[in-house]
Amino acid sequence: MAAGLTIKVENLIEFQQLFEKAVRRMAQSNDRIPRLTVDAEIHFDDISPKLIDEIETLSPFGTDNPEPVFMAQNIKVVSSKIVGGNHRRMMLAQDAQPSGKPVPAICFNAEDNLLKKTIFSRIAFRLRWNRWNGHQTI
Repeated sequence: MAAGLTIKVENLIEFQQLFEKAVRRMAQSNDRIPRLTVDAEIHFDDISPKLIDEIETLSPFGTDNPEPVFMAQNIKVVSSKIVGGNHRRMMLAQDAQPSGKPVPAICFNAEDNLLKKTIFSRIAFRLRWNRWNGHQTI
């Protein structure tokens, strides 16, 4: 979220010092540990066009209406390609998946340790339509 304010130039240093002091007082070391809220665990077999359409009916997403985050376990990278420098486009499969149908995915701004990984014990993701060049894919 954003905020704005106006400060006289002569008060800027004092404001900075008081602001930083307030932040240090309010922030505990465990407050800086990133947390991710997962809405539901899902198996890849449950991912369908109908599900993504239903998720889209919940939009628009934002601060008061966050986009659902899902989790899946035992994921294998079937194929992978680096695109745009550090984005990883993948086909993923789930061990417990009876149909064995791979699911397309992309990891934007992947850190080096994620660019070559072939197995994930669990992943968190959002389900969306990829609309590009007149085509719609999961």
